[in-house]
Amino acid sequence: MVMCFGVGGPTEDEVRDALQKLDPVWDELFPAERERIVKLLLKEAILSADGLDVSVRTNGLRSLTETLLALPVAGPGLLRAFGQAT
Repeated sequence: MVMCFGVGGPTEDEVRDALQKLDPVWDELFPAERERIVKLLLKEAILSADGLDVSVRTNGLRSLTETLLALPVAGPGLLRAFGQAT
């Protein structure tokens, strides 16, 4: 599967790298922060007998990718980026 995020959007590699930074601290985020991230990323999800169709908010994806890629490593800096104290 190849993802296309539009002109000026993040590349597939940038998105993958950013989400890999998020993975180690996902369990540390408050439920409200998890919800905020999901709402930032997902426009719509439709489950049918044929499968799952997901629409991504490209602006939200771009914003999250830029935030995560600006951090040197996952950890305390990532938690601060989402408004949580360490």
